[in-house]
Amino acid sequence: MSGTTVLTEKWPVLGRYEQAATWLTIWTDLGRAPRTIDAYARGLAEYGASPKAG
Repeated sequence: MSGTTVLTEKWPVLGRYEQAATWLTIWTDLGRAPRTIDAYARGLAEYGASPKAG
């Protein structure tokens, strides 16, 4: 299972934003801590879920 798949399963809204999921996968591959990736994903998911985004 790829990193992007795992991220989009945990944060489904990221499935609509391929670049955001790719960006998070790059940071994961570079060795960022899981909690850091989780915080980044949470922020991106909140931003993506806002009415202004998109």
